[in-house]
Amino acid sequence: MEDPRSLQTDAVGGDRGEEEQQITHVGSVDNEVSNEEVVDKSGQNLMTPEVGMSFESEEKAYEMYNTYAGKVGFSVRKSRTKRRLDGSLCTKYIVCSCQGHRENESSQKDITRTGCDARVQFSISREGVWIV
Repeated sequence: MEDPRSLQTDAVGGDRGEEEQQITHVGSVDNEVSNEEVVDKSGQNLMTPEVGMSFESEEKAYEMYNTYAGKVGFSVRKSRTKRRLDGSLCTKYIVCSCQGHRENESSQKDITRTGCDARVQFSISREGVWIV
């Protein structure tokens, strides 16, 4: 039986002198971990973001998502905010640090934004409660 994590590479080339490309096939993995089974290093279950969760402050909300993201393999940054007509905060997005694309790609900077869609949206109640 073939190892399900093995990689197969096939050479693909054109008949008009085109460059040869390599296509990589990744076998399926039978031991995928669901979000409910994610465990932190101390053996405790990791809190996963779910719709309806609430936090008392921006710091607590950010801390939860940053911890979750670190455990599952990505880093986060604070992104857009929306405000009510009275100027109070009503929505805040925390996104993967690779989300989106830079407006001005500098030739001296590495490409760090790849368009990742991982994000969480917090709605802030008028009482200051942060809700996923």
